[in-house]
Amino acid sequence: LCVDANGLASGKDTHLSVGVCLMKGEYDETLNWPLNSEITIQLLNWREDKAHVETIVDHYNAPIAYRTRVIDEGTAPGSLLEPQVIPHKDLEYNADNNTEYLHNDTLCFRVSKVIIHTGPEVPSWYITPGTESPYLLPPCT
Repeated sequence: LCVDANGLASGKDTHLSVGVCLMKGEYDETLNWPLNSEITIQLLNWREDKAHVETIVDHYNAPIAYRTRVIDEGTAPGSLLEPQVIPHKDLEYNADNNTEYLHNDTLCFRVSKVIIHTGPEVPSWYITPGTESPYLLPPCT
């Protein structure tokens, strides 16, 4: 899980950015590569068990380099993220909505669903050619 409290790309200085960075793991042999997955991340509301902020990180539209197996333990291909998960102003307590995402300088996240698509590579018609996604970060080192 990658979190940038000050935001990245279109969320810079205004939003919380959240995403996923692939890392080497002991179960890599059991996965089909390149990775085709959907990962649902929730920013939890401290006030009650509803009104969580949910974002889905989808590897389908990512360049192949961001879906490739991590070989070297010290590096990762990059991060996929949603740059505008929630505006900074909405993190504090809101009595009207009974929401509070930032409590005692703490944010709480939950990965609520991971869908790993198996089978053949995603068809090329599914990926829009020539699109530059603001969701991509440079490789982690």
